[in-house]
Parts: sequence; C-alpha cells; structure tokens
Amino acid sequence: MSWEAVKKKMFNVREQLSNEQQNEARKIRATSDEFQNKVVDFRKYFKETAPFAVPTILKLEHVDPAYELLNHFAHGTKNDTFSFGSVTEVVSESAQLNESQELFELYVSDYIDLRRCSEELTYLKGLWDQVQYPSGPLEPLAPFACQLGTKTFQ
Repeated sequence: MSWEAVKKKMFNVREQLSNEQQNEARKIRATSDEFQNKVVDFRKYFKETAPFAVPTILKLEHVDPAYELLNHFAHGTKNDTFSFGSVTEVVSESAQLNESQELFELYVSDYIDLRRCSEELTYLKGLWDQVQYPSGPLEPLAPFACQLGTKTFQ
C-alpha cells in the first residue's frame, strides 16, 4: 500500500467519523442545556430550603434541623423529601459533563450557581457551628480550660 493510499484511507475514515462526532457533540450540548436548567432549579431549591436564617429567640431544637439540612446538602442522596440530592452529587455530574465537553472540544460550562451553593454551604456550616456552640453544653471544653489554667466549667 502506498503512502498516498494510506492518506486517502485516513481522510475517508475521518470523514465518516466526523458525522458521528457532530451528532455526539449535539447530544452533549443538549445535555448541557438540560443540566444548566437543573443547576438553576437546584440553586433556587437550595436558597429556599437551606437554613439561611437564625431565629430571633434561639432554642436548641432549632440547631438539629439546621444541621440535618446542611448534612443532606453536603452528603445526602436524592429521595422523596429531597428531589435534587447533595451539592456533591450535582458537582460530580457537572465534572462528568465538563469532561465530555472537553473531549468533543465544546465550550466547557462553568456552573457559577453550583459554585455559589458550595461556598454558601461552607459558610452556613460555619454559621450554625457558631450558633450551636454557645447553646450547647460547655462540659466538653472543661479539659481545655484545665490545661490553660482557667476556671473549670461545672
């Protein structure tokens, strides 16, 4: 087989595969558009459901439900109560989709709403940690107080 024959065969195969490649790229674009809608819906759900507000009169029974919601958004799975699953699951889906977009040399979507949810989840965890500590028992801190030479908590 001559060099010219090999080049001709390569171009023929490339042409045959280009149609399949374009079809797959269209599917990935459609999937990306659907996923973008899912991210927008997830963001809306997150803003409505996540514990962004601390009650004026704080009671210990407010803390546990907030932590349950935060735990779900961090590690939960899709179920009847939570229709989207966790931020981690959605981020994982976005990473897979971005990989496909890169593979087919498409625009790689940056899901800003998803990044914001992830950041806000971290901030909310810090907020509720601060809310919970003053209302929680101080006994676990007693060993530290003794080491520092301060009064112990009784």
